[in-house]
Amino acid sequence: MNSQSHIRSSSAAWIDRGVFLVVMLACLLAVSHHNADPDLWGHVRYGLDALSHGLPTVNTYSYNAAEHPWINHENLAELVMAIGLHQFGAPSMLMFKMSMGFVIFAWMYAQARRSGASQVTTAVVVMLAAVNLMHHWVMRPQLYSYFFFACMIGFLGWVFEGWKDHSALTRRDEQGNWARARVEWRSNRSRWLWATPLLFLVWTNTHGAFAAGICIFAAYLGGRAIEAFVMGREDAWRIAGRHAGVITLALAATFLNPYGWGLHAWLLGSLGSPRPEITEWLSPELNYLWMPFWILVGVGTIASAASARRLDVTQTIILALVLAQAFAHRRHIAFLAILCGFWLAVSLQSALDRFRNASDSTSFGSGLAPKQRPVFAFVLAVCAVVLSANLLSQCRTITVKRDQYPVAAFQYMADECLSGKLVTRFMWAQYAIYVFGTDSADVASEQQAMQVAFDGRFRTCYPQDVVDMYFDFAIGVDGPWPRWRDEQSPPPQACRILHRNSPDIALLDRKQQHAIDALKRQGDSWTLLYQDQLAQLWGRTAVYADPARSTFISQARRRIGETPQLGAVAWPATPTKQSPLPFQSARAVY
Repeated sequence: MNSQSHIRSSSAAWIDRGVFLVVMLACLLAVSHHNADPDLWGHVRYGLDALSHGLPTVNTYSYNAAEHPWINHENLAELVMAIGLHQFGAPSMLMFKMSMGFVIFAWMYAQARRSGASQVTTAVVVMLAAVNLMHHWVMRPQLYSYFFFACMIGFLGWVFEGWKDHSALTRRDEQGNWARARVEWRSNRSRWLWATPLLFLVWTNTHGAFAAGICIFAAYLGGRAIEAFVMGREDAWRIAGRHAGVITLALAATFLNPYGWGLHAWLLGSLGSPRPEITEWLSPELNYLWMPFWILVGVGTIASAASARRLDVTQTIILALVLAQAFAHRRHIAFLAILCGFWLAVSLQSALDRFRNASDSTSFGSGLAPKQRPVFAFVLAVCAVVLSANLLSQCRTITVKRDQYPVAAFQYMADECLSGKLVTRFMWAQYAIYVFGTDSADVASEQQAMQVAFDGRFRTCYPQDVVDMYFDFAIGVDGPWPRWRDEQSPPPQACRILHRNSPDIALLDRKQQHAIDALKRQGDSWTLLYQDQLAQLWGRTAVYADPARSTFISQARRRIGETPQLGAVAWPATPTKQSPLPFQSARAVY
């Protein structure tokens, strides 16, 4: 190769690296979600509690289910979040979250390129996967399940590379173009399958979606074993035996958790009951919010129909099962996006090759004329700088939006030193637990201590009777919101939660009109203490409206208004001891 050819090849390679960098930055920006999840406060609190006192065996911070067993399937994730946020701060955890995203997007990109996809096709598929992960790549335990699932799929792709004698991109020719070459399956890579039980050991103790992971893992290895017999491989029995042993050990690893078989029994019981009250367990709607999902389904369908290199039977069956789950539950869209990110590029490239010359350049660098490369490199540099600046701004802090969380109401509660038993929206309850929560059953004897009626831990530590009681109050049974009630629960009574164990305070979301109407039907039993545009805070009249009581809050100390809740504050958005200005206590972000 002469010097000019070497320069051209080198410049093409740098263009390709620049495209990779910009694609990665764009994907990371898509998953740079930095708003607080409703359960984040609880996860951090439970992680800190575990570090201080060990794992609890029964419900904590609730007066309605104090002795109910707690099967916490998110222990490791909560420990990571507790240590990370308290020791290293929110920016470090956000960077950690995005670094996990970088690992899987880079893995998808590399696997797609090795499978023969062009840079354009690869960029489209990986970015489409990233956009579909946008609403799921959040600071919560599910994040670790998505990461482990992606690692599992990427690892299996590496182990079985060349299984069906697919072509791959493995080297460059003298002109700097990627050259196609057939890759034979390397059976020695199968030895690494014996390491997968370690993955499932960690996954099981991090989040309950390991159950889906082990099912897909077993289906994949089982499918490959059957294919070995169908293909007439001489080592089919050895392959089948190895796969059976790996699956058995991986399944056994899932029992190495604090609850043993109890975790699996709880999962079977919990997942067997619908939970339509939780939005992420609903089906995706046909609107702009879920448009990336429908685009992904459309692109995948077209690519599969028009491709000469379709997914094999094992991949097709797994993809179909996950697609069915994604149609049924929004939270499973993330698993579908990950599968498509690793598997879709091959079929999409084959479909595109039917409408273009398959021998065309597969990379940007080699497809550009030498005179065009400096201009393209400048454009890539500008894009990289702009994307990097946006990413850095996203990593400054975890934000708590005032129009979603009762930041001002909590400040009022802190200023008035309210304590006792709290009924509140379950999406606010773990925020309340973090700020005011106590494990003591005698909350009245502790200053600024509260326990909640129900929170987002849902069935992990609440009986279905309490779950039904809360939703009977919050949304009712005859409204537009879907419900599922246990037949053994008492008949629906909207006000039952206001009488059980005599709560002292009710913090209501003004958008949940059913709950407000139910409380107002109690007549003079409850008194409005605070109101802004987002929330209403009610106190039991006998406790807070009786001048003879030390807990009496006079009319002058009540804050009833329509103050807009604008902007956001930095997590954890805890109240200051003394509010300098009404309703403006936590450090503002914007």
